[in-house]
Amino acid sequence: MFTTKEINRIEDYIYGRLSEDESKNFVEEMADNVELMQEVFVRQLIQETAEENYLVGLLEEAESDANLDEFVANIEAIDQTHHLNVQDLLKEESKTTYTLDELLAMFRPVTEYEELLEAAERAGSIEVVQPVNGQNCSDKIDFVLKQALSNDFKVRIENNKMEALLTQRFKASTTNFTVDTRQLAPGRYYWKLWNRSDLMMGMFFVRKELMP
Repeated sequence: MFTTKEINRIEDYIYGRLSEDESKNFVEEMADNVELMQEVFVRQLIQETAEENYLVGLLEEAESDANLDEFVANIEAIDQTHHLNVQDLLKEESKTTYTLDELLAMFRPVTEYEELLEAAERAGSIEVVQPVNGQNCSDKIDFVLKQALSNDFKVRIENNKMEALLTQRFKASTTNFTVDTRQLAPGRYYWKLWNRSDLMMGMFFVRKELMP
């Protein structure tokens, strides 16, 4: 169990209220404290899920009210804009030649994530057989879970700017599935897999042979 003071510090980290040095020290602390790392990840995902559910709730509520047609259109426009922004980002990264500086940036590790990968493997009860960390996945990323989970789950792909490019939902009974990576530019990427009871994360490359 965490004290109120510890929870406040966790939330300060999640919401970016710590200084650069405080944030760095907190990440180092998480790398040595599996329970703290898991608590931070769970709270981050709860926050993200709550925001998503809130948007869905607004849409459902608005659609049931004939007087809120304009409101529905505005909310749907926001959601569509986010989708288009992601697609624009993918299009911008679809070129085939890159400078050395561009490649260095595309393959640069996320310090916070890299320091937590090992701790995440120790903490999670979700057993991921594939992919292994550092795997090259130029066309697709194949996931194999050792056993079915107790609850439905999500998988999210992030680039090394911690921008979410893709999120997919899966049934709890799913143990083998594939995520298409053909639209992703060369670089370092991270995946997060979570449900109500647990979480796991990992790292993979797209066209690793281009890494400087």
